[in-house]
Amino acid sequence: GGLLTTVLVIALLNGVLSTIEPLLSIVIAGNRQTMLIGTYSFTIALVGAMAGVGAALGSIAGTRLFKNISLYLVVLLANVAATFVCISIMGKQLICCLITYCLMGFFAGIAGPKLTQWLVTTVDRKILASSVGLINTVLLVVSPLMTTAFTTLSAATQVNYAVLGLLILSLLTFVVTIIVMNKTKAKPAAK
Repeated sequence: GGLLTTVLVIALLNGVLSTIEPLLSIVIAGNRQTMLIGTYSFTIALVGAMAGVGAALGSIAGTRLFKNISLYLVVLLANVAATFVCISIMGKQLICCLITYCLMGFFAGIAGPKLTQWLVTTVDRKILASSVGLINTVLLVVSPLMTTAFTTLSAATQVNYAVLGLLILSLLTFVVTIIVMNKTKAKPAAK
C-alpha cells in the first residue's frame, strides 16, 4: 500500500509542476499589461527556467541540505510551494509566481533522489526493478494527462477555474501526504 500511495503522491506533484507552466503562460498572455518582465517571450522563457533552475538546485544542493528530512516532508514542502504558486497566479503576482515556482522545482528536485533512496531501502529486492518500472510509467503518464486535463478545462471555461482546480489538487495531495506520513510513522519498520 505504501509504495502505490507514495508513487501516486510523487506523480501528482510532478503533474502539478508540469501543469503550472502552461496555465501561467495563459494567464500572462491575458494580462500582458501587468504581468510582463521585458517581452512576452522572455517572460515565458523565464517561467520555464525558474522550475528548471529550482529542480537543478534541489538535486545538486538540496539533497545535501535536506539529507535527514523524509521524502514525505519534502513532498509537503513542495505542495506548500505549489499552493502558493496557484494563489500567486490567481492574484496575478508574477514575481511571487516565479519565486514560488522556483521553490516548488527545488523541492521536486530533492524529491527525485529521495524517492530512489526510499525505494532502495523500503521495497523488497525481488520487486525493485518492476517497482522502478511502475514509477517511471506512472510519472510519464500523469504529467501529460494532468496538463491536458487542466489546459482543456482552461480552454472550456476560464483559466482561473483550471488554476483553482490545480490549487485544490495541491491541497488534496498535501492532505494525502500527511495521512501517508502518519500511517508510516504508526507502523513499526518491517524488514
